[in-house]
Amino acid sequence: MNTAENLCLFIGNRKIEGKVVEIDRSGKIFFEINEGTITSAMEIGKHINISFDMDGKKCFIAGKMFFQPPRKILITPETDVEREKRDEARKETPALPATVICKHKLFRHEEIKAVINDLSIKGARIESPKPLKKDVLYTIDTSLPYHHQQLSFAASFQVRHSYVIHNTSCYGITFLEMDIISEGNLKKYLFGERLKHSF
Repeated sequence: MNTAENLCLFIGNRKIEGKVVEIDRSGKIFFEINEGTITSAMEIGKHINISFDMDGKKCFIAGKMFFQPPRKILITPETDVEREKRDEARKETPALPATVICKHKLFRHEEIKAVINDLSIKGARIESPKPLKKDVLYTIDTSLPYHHQQLSFAASFQVRHSYVIHNTSCYGITFLEMDIISEGNLKKYLFGERLKHSF
């Protein structure tokens, strides 16, 4: 973390600007919030994700935050430093609701609620309260917010890697197939012109 660059901290779906000021011997991270950034004591105990570049690679750590007024956050990591395994550009969503669908024998479908934390052309990082298996074919379904629209998106995928934080399972997934409409909507969401102002 001492050589980390382009560090971003996410609490739920909020991006928090700041910098790491200390890492103690137990691995706890002290993060200083930029002046003017608003945080709340209500966020104590929430799960966070820290995304950063290290040695030219995109990495992330997941953990839990504790508030230290007025501008410091204490972070207790719950994973080791994980290297982002996708080389292509990705977009931090985060906390975009989605449904994971697994088709079982006899045409029975199981629907699992999930959250997308980032997206790219080839895959995503997601969270799910239920475990997913690496050797199973799944479909993910969501709506991508774009300006004042909701763009439909669905793709089949398989799990590439996983880790668990408390009762939440986190996965790196690789897309296998998507229809032309979903592919177009994903490209529009990732690379399309964005509004300069939001209301």
